[in-house]
Amino acid sequence: ISRKINLEKKNIVKEIKDQPTKHVTDYYYTPKYQQEAGIFFLKKIILNNFDKKIYLFSIPLYGDYIDIKENDIRHKIYWWKTLKSMQDKYENFHFIDLYDYANNEYKDYFFTSLCDGHWNNNGHKWAGKIISEFILKNSN
Repeated sequence: ISRKINLEKKNIVKEIKDQPTKHVTDYYYTPKYQQEAGIFFLKKIILNNFDKKIYLFSIPLYGDYIDIKENDIRHKIYWWKTLKSMQDKYENFHFIDLYDYANNEYKDYFFTSLCDGHWNNNGHKWAGKIISEFILKNSN
């Protein structure tokens, strides 16, 4: 079976704290066959662990945050819309997109240079608080 696969990822240039940073984002530009594989294996994990709570958090880079803020097409992305529907279908699965908790201060949670979009200490604290509160709220 021949399958047309677009492996090209879009390079996005965004400014983080006045420092230009180049990143390749998987948030938007992961080939669909990779998205389908990830969902396939996640479903196996969910179905084999009904007795456990499963939490999945997405972490957009700052450039992704800006892109979503300017044009939110998450509902068109296969992995994102599938994870949202799976959270309604499976009681033991929770999907949280950290974009939904971000604001204009989000840029302050990343290293400004010398890195490819990883969080600094403030970013880890911010995410840890959100994730901890979510799990505590949904752990019953």
